[in-house]
Amino acid sequence: MKKQELVQFHSLLVLLGQEYIRRGDATRADFEPYRKLGVTPMSLQSSRADHEEAVMTLARTLASLSVSEATRESTVAFD
Repeated sequence: MKKQELVQFHSLLVLLGQEYIRRGDATRADFEPYRKLGVTPMSLQSSRADHEEAVMTLARTLASLSVSEATRESTVAFD
């Protein structure tokens, strides 16, 4: 994936994270490991490797939140 494509993907993951917070499925604290990296989609001077690390950290966080949400929904569905 080219850096430009990676930055675009990074932007989409950030939007998804914001939606999780807006819906109450996550808190800002859930994204602290990502924020500690200090790399955002607007950090155009950051290296491709920095963006890769940020994307992977953000993707892992979103995946774990999605698993938690799916578990809650399946538990509710069978009550």
